[in-house]
Amino acid sequence: MLQKIPFYNYIHANILRRNSKRFVQAVLTILLIIFSISFLLIRMKFTFSIECLAMAVITMYLVMIAMVDHKNKLIPNSMIYPGVVMLIFLAPFWPDLGSTRIFFGISNSTGSFLNSTISGISTYILLLCFYLAYPNRMGGGDVKYMGMLGLLTGFPNIVVVWCSSILIAGIYSITMIPFRKKNVLDKIPFGIFLSIGGILGLFLGEEMVLQYQNLVQNTGSN
Repeated sequence: MLQKIPFYNYIHANILRRNSKRFVQAVLTILLIIFSISFLLIRMKFTFSIECLAMAVITMYLVMIAMVDHKNKLIPNSMIYPGVVMLIFLAPFWPDLGSTRIFFGISNSTGSFLNSTISGISTYILLLCFYLAYPNRMGGGDVKYMGMLGLLTGFPNIVVVWCSSILIAGIYSITMIPFRKKNVLDKIPFGIFLSIGGILGLFLGEEMVLQYQNLVQNTGSN
C-alpha cells in the first residue's frame, strides 16, 4: 500500500534506510521536546511559581534519563538513586505543589508520603517479579525507573504512567514498522516511553483518572 504513494520508494531507499538511526533519534528527541514544553506550559499557565520550577526540574530530569537510555541502551544507577532520594524527600510536600495524594482517607502530608512511597515500592516489586519471570522483556534499569516513577506520580497516577507508556510504545512501533528494519526498531529502549508516560502521569494523571471514573460511573448508570 505504501509503495503506491508517490516518491515513497525513493524516500525509503535514499533517506530512511540510509539514515535509520539518525531518523529514529530525531523523532524521539522531537517527541520528548514537544511533550516537555507542552505540559510545562500547561502546568505553568504562563506564570512563574515554585511549583512550576519544581515541575520544570523534574521534567528535565525525566528527559535526561530518556536521552541517556537512548544513547547507552541502559539507565544507570547514578541517575536513578539520586532521583529516588530527591522524591522521598519531596513525598510529603506534593499537596503544596498542587497534587493530591490520599492514603486511606488521609490527605495531608502524611497521606502524601505514604501514598508516594508505597506506590514506588509496590511498582518496583511488581515489575521486579515480571523481570525475573521474563528477563528478556525488560531491563533492570527500567524496573528501577518504574519504581522511581511510582514515587513521583503516586497512586493511581502510576497506572496512567504504565498504560500510556505501553500504548505510546505500541503506536510508535506500529508506525515505524514500514520505515524501519525490525532489528533496528527492537533496539529502541523502553525508558524513553517511560519518560513520556511519566510526564503524562505527572501533569495529566489526576485529570485522566477523574475522566475515567466519570466514564465508568456514566456507563454503569446507563
